[in-house]
Amino acid sequence: MPTQDILYTKLYIPPTRPDMVPRLRLIERLNNGLHRKLTLISAPAGFGKSTLLSEWVQALRSDPEASKNPKLEVAWLSLDEGENDPTRFLAYVIAALKQINRLGADFGKSSMTMLQSPQPPPIETILTSLINELAAVSHKIILVLDDYQRLDSPSVDNSIDFLLENLPQQLHIVLSSWDDPQVPFARLRALDQVTELRASDLRFTSSGGRTYGLPDLPLWKAGWEATLPTLRYGVIGVLALPFISALSSWFPCRTILRGNPVETIFARTGRTRKLRSQSSRHALSAGLLLAEADQGCAQA
Repeated sequence: MPTQDILYTKLYIPPTRPDMVPRLRLIERLNNGLHRKLTLISAPAGFGKSTLLSEWVQALRSDPEASKNPKLEVAWLSLDEGENDPTRFLAYVIAALKQINRLGADFGKSSMTMLQSPQPPPIETILTSLINELAAVSHKIILVLDDYQRLDSPSVDNSIDFLLENLPQQLHIVLSSWDDPQVPFARLRALDQVTELRASDLRFTSSGGRTYGLPDLPLWKAGWEATLPTLRYGVIGVLALPFISALSSWFPCRTILRGNPVETIFARTGRTRKLRSQSSRHALSAGLLLAEADQGCAQA
C-alpha cells in the first residue's frame, strides 16, 4: 500500500471534550496494566471507550510520571472495514507507529518495502521485521487499535495473535471493541498479561452522575457516557418522554443502542427540519436516555 494512500486522520488521537466526566478510577487501572502485553476494552457503543482512551492519553502526556514510565509514547489507529485486508492493516499499523518522531524516519522502512513488493512475503515475515525494530527502541510505546469490531478477518486476528505472542517489552497493545475480538485470550489471562475493562467497569458510579448535579438514577450505570452531559437539560428530557414512548414501537432497543440514538431517530423518521434546534436535540437525547434506562435497554 503506497504511503500516499494512507488517510492520516485515522492516525490522529481524538481530542477530549471539555464537558467529559473524569474517569480517574479507570485511568488508574489502565496505568497499572502497562506492564502487561494487552489491554482489552470491550463494551457496546456509547459506553465511552474512545473517550476514555483519549482522556488517558492526555493524562499520560500531562503527567508522564503517573504511568511510572516518563518516556512513554502513543500511536493511535482508528480502524474501519478497509483494514480487513491484512496488508492494508499492517501498512496502517506501521504508519501509526511512524507518527512517533523519536522512532526516526527510517523506522518501518524495511517492513513497508516488503508490503509494497509485487509478491509480498508471508505476513509473519513482515511482522518479524517490525517486531525486531520495536525491540531495538529504548522507550515504551502504546499502540491503540480503536473500533476493532469493524474488522472481521481471521488473517488480521492471526496477525494480532502472532504480535502478542512475540511482543517486545517495549510495546503495549490496546484493543477497543464493541465485542471480544477473535483472538485467543485464554493464554494471556493465564499468564496475567491482559487487562480487561468491560461494560460493568465503564458504567458510571453515583459520584460520576453527581458531577453533573443529577439524581441517583441507574442511567449512567448503564453506560451512555457519550450523551450523559445532555441530562443537564433534565426537565426538557422528562417532557420528551411521551414522544419517546411513541418511538419505542418504531425502533428496536438494540437498533437504537448500536449507534447515536438521536441521529438514528433523525435518519429514520426524516423529521430533521422539525428537530434541527439544539434544544430539540437535547430534549430527544435526554428523554431517550431516561426511557432506555427505565426499560433496562442498556442490558440488551
